[in-house]
Amino acid sequence: IAALTTESKNLSSNGFVKIAGGLVVQWGRVGSVSAGDTVNVTFPTAFTSATSYGVSATAAGNGSVANITAQNATSMTLRGSSASTSTIYWVAAGY
Repeated sequence: IAALTTESKNLSSNGFVKIAGGLVVQWGRVGSVSAGDTVNVTFPTAFTSATSYGVSATAAGNGSVANITAQNATSMTLRGSSASTSTIYWVAAGY
């Protein structure tokens, strides 16, 4: 398999990589989210539309859960669902 060529990238803790052909993979984390709190996450780079990507989020800690309550091409809203304050890690991939 030929090596993947990246068109652009930001390899920070909230970053992304755009792969030749159009695929975009983004990741990040949000700290100190309590149960029931919501937080808006702005993607490091925009997707082409709200339906052009999939996203997964998880909260660190014992039985911690994170829910995605809204999303569009440039951001998403996460809600902490654990009994304690936790850090939420997320990853999104699409075009």
